[in-house]
Formats: sequence, C-alpha cells, structure tokens
Amino acid sequence: MATEKQTYTRAELEQLIEQQVAKMNKEFELKQEQREKNVVELGVQVTAKRVQKGQPIIDKTTNKQKMIGDVPQCYPDKYFVMLSASGFEFESQIDEKETFEDLEDMKKYLAVGRMGLVTNFGVTELKPIITKFTKI
Repeated sequence: MATEKQTYTRAELEQLIEQQVAKMNKEFELKQEQREKNVVELGVQVTAKRVQKGQPIIDKTTNKQKMIGDVPQCYPDKYFVMLSASGFEFESQIDEKETFEDLEDMKKYLAVGRMGLVTNFGVTELKPIITKFTKI
C-alpha cells in the first residue's frame, strides 16, 4: 500500500487553516461560557409559604417611626417559600408579590435561578436564588 501525498493549493490551505481557526475559536468560546455559567434548574415542590411583614422605618433623629401625613412608614413586606427538591429543602425569598401569590402549596415547579451569596441575620450563605417558576 503506497500512501499518496495530497497536495493543496495555497487557497485551499488558507481555507483549511481558516476553518480550523474558526472551529478552535468556537470551542474556546463554549469552554469560556461553561466556566462562567451560573445556572440552577431544580424540580421542586412548594411545601410552605410565608410573608414577613415590613418593619417600621425609624427616624434616627427622633427615634420614632417615620410618618408621611398620618401614614406610618414601613419597609416592604418580604415573601418566602419553602421548596423541597430531591433529598433537601431550602427557603427562597421571592421578590415579586404576584409570583408569590401564584405559587400553590404542594404543587411541583421547575425552579430556575443561580447560586449566590445570601445574607440572613448577618450570616452569609451560598444558596440557590430562584428567579423563575414554571408549573409542571
């Protein structure tokens, strides 16, 4: 078996090199995206919901609750859901009241979000931060 050498024209070589460079660049971009990706997708079940009422806003000079007209001022309410996934449970804060109200107890959802640092009572923890729920 004799091996034949394949010869290329200069234009063919440049085209092959260009194709290889494009392929390597695409692979590099994919690897870079994978290194920087921060996505969490969990099948979860809502096991509990709770509302944390907003605390009064205290005026630092008078040490009394701030008032606008006759209306006492408070920080906004916070909404939390307890989510159960395969083998663990965690609590997640929900930023939008409508989303919180749409979630049904004991129903299953695909929860999508990211991992992030969450500070709760001065303790910083790495937890899933859920931004979207899709009922399944």
